[in-house]
Amino acid sequence: MESSISDSRMTEERGPGPAARILGFMDGDGADDFRTIATFLTLLCLHVGLRHLHLGLRESQSIFLASGAIALAVAAGCAFESRRGRLRWSLPFGVGTVALFASHKPALGNHAALESLLLLAVALAVPVTAARAGTIAALFRWSCVLLFLHSGMQKIVYGAYFNGSFLARRIHDDRFAWVLDLALPKAEFAALQSADPLGPMVLESVGGLLLSNAVYLSEVGCALLLAIPSTRRLGLFASVLTVIGIEVVAREVGFGLTFILMLLLFRPQTYAGRGVVAFVIGAHLALGVTEVLAPGVLLW
Repeated sequence: MESSISDSRMTEERGPGPAARILGFMDGDGADDFRTIATFLTLLCLHVGLRHLHLGLRESQSIFLASGAIALAVAAGCAFESRRGRLRWSLPFGVGTVALFASHKPALGNHAALESLLLLAVALAVPVTAARAGTIAALFRWSCVLLFLHSGMQKIVYGAYFNGSFLARRIHDDRFAWVLDLALPKAEFAALQSADPLGPMVLESVGGLLLSNAVYLSEVGCALLLAIPSTRRLGLFASVLTVIGIEVVAREVGFGLTFILMLLLFRPQTYAGRGVVAFVIGAHLALGVTEVLAPGVLLW
């Protein structure tokens, strides 16, 4: 008995363990963590549901239509359960649904894998209560930092952005051609269009090299700004702009919306109002109209 009491006192004196300290470094600003996470999960499931319904209609696959309907039902379940101060039954269904569609690559790509990991992290904490919501929010904030850092470091390791070869080889891809046409001198743009695709293709102009190197520099920079408490407000602003900038070119709107929803966890007050709900619904309406007017131009 005395030994257990002594061990307990020693643990209290040492304070929280390394994992708790790391997660605590990403603590919020005192906002209602449970309401924040409950709203985030509701919107995430809403986003997944609408995206899968869209894919089901575009790909004519009933499995996507079914997953979209289930995800929307899960979103409604999250919204209902959040009023009780806990999320218990709806989340496991959400995890199973998204994990099912993550296996249907490349139709969903890595985006569904990210969604699955997010919901799986929450499912492991079921039932989600106010006591656990802060930890989940901190975990998702760290995920934003790691996503940016991994993406930027990957580009540095492969080196295809140093001389612009990654972008140069996409000169015939309409997603990249228009921005290269704006950034490159006309002579360089024409030379790349007529170059042998089996030979070396690099960017030589200052504008092209700046554009190429700005991609990984902005990603690593956003990761650092978000990781440092005193620069997180600036980091949030820069991160949202970076994601929008990248997705304007890549058109991977499914991932873009998911990532922005994650980034907004750095400002929990955003999830306290109805504006973020209108943002998600409005974004999907705008993207739906775009798909009708220009089928296939967006990557979901």
